[in-house]
Amino acid sequence: TLMGLMDARDGQIVEYIERLNLFAQTLADQLNAAHEAGFDLQGAAGLPFFSYSTNSPAGSLRVNPAIAADPALIAAAIAPGAVGDGANASAIAQLRDVKMFDGGLFNSTEYFADLIGQMGSDGRAAAALVSARETVVESLRANYQALSGVNLDEEAVDLIRYQQVYNAAARLLSVSQAMMDALFAIGR
Repeated sequence: TLMGLMDARDGQIVEYIERLNLFAQTLADQLNAAHEAGFDLQGAAGLPFFSYSTNSPAGSLRVNPAIAADPALIAAAIAPGAVGDGANASAIAQLRDVKMFDGGLFNSTEYFADLIGQMGSDGRAAAALVSARETVVESLRANYQALSGVNLDEEAVDLIRYQQVYNAAARLLSVSQAMMDALFAIGR
């Protein structure tokens, strides 16, 4: 069990974390670029919308604290001073359909669904492997019990046979004793 947990920790889980980090970093970079191309309500250029640590993008992804504190800094407009213009916000929303993962093969929804699907498939395969190995272990236990275990019926038959052998031996000794006594009585 311990070896299996260590293999999962050092193998598949690392792969899942790397894929999730790639997802978070790519999505944040694309959204930041789009957000920085727009303008906020005061006409200032957009700030990066997300911040993250390159060591662990998925674990450290955060909304820019300045934007979180003041929603007026959201760069929804495509041009400075265009109050009510949501063209940049629409462009940002369209990022969900852009194929930006795995060399342009997947959009964000498809990539994330593929990751979750892979985890489910790996989990199902691991459960099937555990079930198969439990079946092998149970079969080996049954074989071991068959070879080394005690069958009560066989033991009862053996006890009856040993009792009959003992009774026959006792009878032989009894007959031999009687015969010896008869022989010694003749010789006197």
